[in-house]
Amino acid sequence: MNQQEKQSVKKSRRQLLMLLAVFIIPVIVAKIALSNAWLSEAVTNKGELVDNIEQVITFSNDKTDEKWLLLVKVDQQCGDYCASYMQTIENTYTALGKEMPRTVPVALVGDQDTGAFTATPKWYMATKQADKTALFQSDYVYVVDPLGRVIMRHHIPTNSEALPAMGKAILADMKKLLKYSRIG
Repeated sequence: MNQQEKQSVKKSRRQLLMLLAVFIIPVIVAKIALSNAWLSEAVTNKGELVDNIEQVITFSNDKTDEKWLLLVKVDQQCGDYCASYMQTIENTYTALGKEMPRTVPVALVGDQDTGAFTATPKWYMATKQADKTALFQSDYVYVVDPLGRVIMRHHIPTNSEALPAMGKAILADMKKLLKYSRIG
C-alpha cells in the first residue's frame, strides 16, 4: 500500500466517523437531556388536571345538558370576596365570546342564603346534594366536560389582586378545550 492509498483510507475512515457522529451524538445528547430533566415538560394547561376522572356529575336541567361547566361550590355565607371571585368567573364566561353557548357557569349552593353573591341569569344555581357536595372543595373552580367528568380545577386565590390572573388562566384553558373538543 502506497502513501496515497493510506491517506485515502484514512480520509474515508474519518468521513465515516464524522457521518456516524452527526447522527449518533444528537441521540446521546437528547437521551441525557431527557433523563436528567434539563428540559421543561411541555405542559400548556394553566389549571390542575384531575386524576380521578371517573367522577360523573349530572344535573337534570336542559341548560346544563351536553355543555362544558365551570362549577363553583358556594359556601353558606358568601362574603364580598366570594362575590368578587364569582364575578371574575362570570366575566371569564362572558369573555368566551362565540363559545359561550357551549358552556355554563354553575354555582353549587345549599338551601340557605348565599350572602353577597347574587346570581345573574348566566348562572345555573344547583342545590347541593350529598353525593355532589363531597366531591368539591369551595376554594376551586372545576371544569366539567359535557359527559359530566371533572377534568380540571383552578385554585381560587386568597387575595383579590390575583383574581384577574385566575380568570385569564381559566379562559386560556377553556378556549383550548373548546377548540379541540368535538363534544358540547
